[in-house]
Amino acid sequence: ARTAVGELRRVGCRVFHGVDAMRLGDFRAEMGLGRNFGGFERIVFNNPLIEGSEKVAKEIHDGGDYIIQNRYLLLSFLRTSIPLLSPQGEIHVTVKDPAPYSFWRVDKLALYAPPLALIRKDAFDASVLPGFVAANVENGSLNPRAVKRGQAHGFCVDKASTYVFGLPQHPSALAIAAA
Repeated sequence: ARTAVGELRRVGCRVFHGVDAMRLGDFRAEMGLGRNFGGFERIVFNNPLIEGSEKVAKEIHDGGDYIIQNRYLLLSFLRTSIPLLSPQGEIHVTVKDPAPYSFWRVDKLALYAPPLALIRKDAFDASVLPGFVAANVENGSLNPRAVKRGQAHGFCVDKASTYVFGLPQHPSALAIAAA
């Protein structure tokens, strides 16, 4: 990850990590984003997952529905990303396809985060992210298939999708809305 972040910064990208994905707007000042900031072209959240012991809201108590907690995480992320997105920008959320991740219904979350729209759904391609490893946040265990693929300490991401969201004036959103 350090290599990828370093390379992105080297070519002039602003890269921020370690921020609360549910409260991105709270970090505007820390990120040096003034009133004239035109927005990010890409906001990316790869393999989001609430740790089993973490509560994401007062309304969700211990033992709460894990699927709902993760949907709430993603919905909060999408909503707080909107003010940070350029008019032509995209929000990329990568999630594994098999259950229980499929129960998050990521493709439907834009309905609850207006004015966002789902632009497209792509198969995740880890090869465009050199050194990418999807970490197991719960127990750090090794996944034998991931190790075999050179993704030690990570989950296999061969069955994952990237959901791309944008604002309605995004050219792809207009084409999808017209179809």
